[in-house]
Amino acid sequence: MEQKELERRVGLYLERAKRDREVINYPVDEVNHWKILSGSMGDHNERSFIGEVLHGKFIDAVAYAVQQFRFYSNLYSNEDPSNVDNGIIIKAEIHELEDYLINLKSGLLR
Repeated sequence: MEQKELERRVGLYLERAKRDREVINYPVDEVNHWKILSGSMGDHNERSFIGEVLHGKFIDAVAYAVQQFRFYSNLYSNEDPSNVDNGIIIKAEIHELEDYLINLKSGLLR
């Protein structure tokens, strides 16, 4: 993805965080463990965990998330910052980190 497009998508997510009560507007420089949830699809609007638990700045987690296909609820939703069906980024809970590390060490995750 080109830098300009990446910056556009990150900006759209940060704008959405100001308006969408489901999206938490973390400080961009906050360092933590982050979990990325997919865009909601289907009849039940369920979100699923995408990939791995990320560690680093929130802005870096956003940059990673907006490049993931499953982050968007449909092919065109990355064009609309107000699309509440797109994915979200949240802090990972301690038990989620422990489960992730156990699965990683046991070879269940790569």
